[in-house]
Amino acid sequence: MDTEENKAKELLIVAEAINKGNLAVLDECLTPDFIYRGPSGEVKGIKSYKQFIANLRTAYPDIHVDVKDIVAEGDMVATRTLCTFTFIGQADAIPPKGKKVSMSSTIIDRFKDGKLAETWEYYDRLELNRQLGVILSNGYRSEDTALPLIINALSLVAQSLSSRLQYIKLLKEDL
Repeated sequence: MDTEENKAKELLIVAEAINKGNLAVLDECLTPDFIYRGPSGEVKGIKSYKQFIANLRTAYPDIHVDVKDIVAEGDMVATRTLCTFTFIGQADAIPPKGKKVSMSSTIIDRFKDGKLAETWEYYDRLELNRQLGVILSNGYRSEDTALPLIINALSLVAQSLSSRLQYIKLLKEDL
């Protein structure tokens, strides 16, 4: 599959699965052993990823991802997005806030045989927490969520470092 087809498949996943909730499209777009790696951890397999997206759409029914830039080379696709949603569901240790938020993210995908095999997603959790009022503008945490967020943040840092190390290993193997 060429780079234009890979980009088209990425755009299809965003438009259909994430923005519209049409999770059936994932069956034709993902490899059976697909792995998503993001700030909240890893999700392995199509079934688990469908549940992950369904949970996002339940917590944030108005979620909308707007692709701002997309580039591809070989079997890799990089996407810069702007995601907007109303925070009405529970996420990690943060209770529903009812606030409309937006966040930028960077997504790096690897395709295999015309299907998405791996995704690495990164977004600014600090800015998201500021918008939610969990972290005050002076950098201090709100008292009602401080300890669970600190514990969660440490876990996420460890997961993110692990994912980045795996990605670096893949890059080294390709060299």
